[in-house]
Amino acid sequence: MMLRRISVAIGLMASVISGAASAQSQVPDTATQHIPSVPEFIHTIANAHPYLQLIEQKGVKYDASLVMAESEFDIKLEQDVAMRLTGYYDGNQVAQRAVKPLAGMNAKLYTEYRVAGGNFPVYEQQMDTLTGGEASIGVSLSLLRNRETDSRRTALTNARVAIEQWQAEASLMRNDFIFKGLSQYLKWYEATLKIATVHDLIDTLHARRKGLQARVDNGDLPAVTLTEFDASILEQQLALATLEQSRQVAVQSLSFFWQVPGESTPFAAQHNVLGLDINWPFSLNQTYIQQLRTALRQHPVIQARAADVASLTNEQRLAKNQLLPTLDMKAAVAQDFGSGPVNLEDTETKVALQFSYPLGNRKAKAKLSKADAELAASKLELNLAEQKLRQEFEQAVVQWEQSQRVAQLQQQNTKVKEELSWLEQQRFEKGDSDLFKLNARASQVMNARLKNVEAVINAMYAELSLHWVAARLAEV
Repeated sequence: MMLRRISVAIGLMASVISGAASAQSQVPDTATQHIPSVPEFIHTIANAHPYLQLIEQKGVKYDASLVMAESEFDIKLEQDVAMRLTGYYDGNQVAQRAVKPLAGMNAKLYTEYRVAGGNFPVYEQQMDTLTGGEASIGVSLSLLRNRETDSRRTALTNARVAIEQWQAEASLMRNDFIFKGLSQYLKWYEATLKIATVHDLIDTLHARRKGLQARVDNGDLPAVTLTEFDASILEQQLALATLEQSRQVAVQSLSFFWQVPGESTPFAAQHNVLGLDINWPFSLNQTYIQQLRTALRQHPVIQARAADVASLTNEQRLAKNQLLPTLDMKAAVAQDFGSGPVNLEDTETKVALQFSYPLGNRKAKAKLSKADAELAASKLELNLAEQKLRQEFEQAVVQWEQSQRVAQLQQQNTKVKEELSWLEQQRFEKGDSDLFKLNARASQVMNARLKNVEAVINAMYAELSLHWVAARLAEV
């Protein structure tokens, strides 16, 4: 059997709760105050609540971490000064360099200008230049260790991954907060609907009491009949007081979520919501549920866990890199200008290699073993998160289907109770029934209507829960 949409259930509920016009006489007129619809409520939370602003502010540090990681590849200016102040030889040298780190092969591109003056011993002749100084350009790069990755590139990549992970976690936090707010909204809506329902029943009882009063005055019924009937009215009024208390609690909870500067909560005044369209945006059908099921692959929980796997994968690559020998190359071309020794006039090409490898390398091996274990654990956590998410989603689907069925059955039950109450009223007027049965039928009608409200709200809550599990509340 095709499951009905929740909007249809709401419409049926509104048709069952009859006597809305008479209920208005008991409910203050608040037509001038707008009741926020569900999308308006979500929009207000997302744009005005301090908690959502706090979430945005927490993300600033991740942007700053990315800028810090990127700064490792900024151009750097360096200067060296060397002077021989005393001794047989005297001289000085000044060297200035601009160094640009490159991501590929741990390379550094640099250009240098240095100038030296004075007398240097033979073993320091490499510091000497012509009078105009020496200009050079060169590059250094790694051939083994740090060729594919290094600590700077790992930090940069992980900074970007951290932003993605935070965005996923922030999305979950927003989704959870909106869910809490909407849950309170439904509690307020349920209590207000029930109050309107009881008001309607009390109005009906008051109308019946007038008829009973006339029959008592005519001697058709004993005076105790009115006492019994007043006891029934009092019972409904006690139920109404309890519902109003529940509603006030819901209003207080809603005031935490509805934080608009200079504006009081619009939920504080009692509204007649029997004809209110709250613009419920979470109605479901099987096609849409399948779309949500497919979209679970992009769920923030999965994205957060996948980002953690990506970060640890980068750390594992860095640990493997530390096992390699160091083989760095440096090449430069230099040219002196001005006058001075003849051996400094030609263009110089310089190439240097540096090799090192620690025997044993136990520290690097231990780091790799640790990185392997952390990565394996993270992948298992990702797999478990996917399984748990699918289970929670399917459980929410089952709850939604059951809530729809209960809402339909409760709708039918309410119609039956109302028909029986009407028939009992006809029998009572003909003298074929007594007041006890009539009051019992009235109580059954009230209980059925209240349960009908609960069933519809439960169906709405089931739809809300399914969107919450799918992390789609913030998209409304």
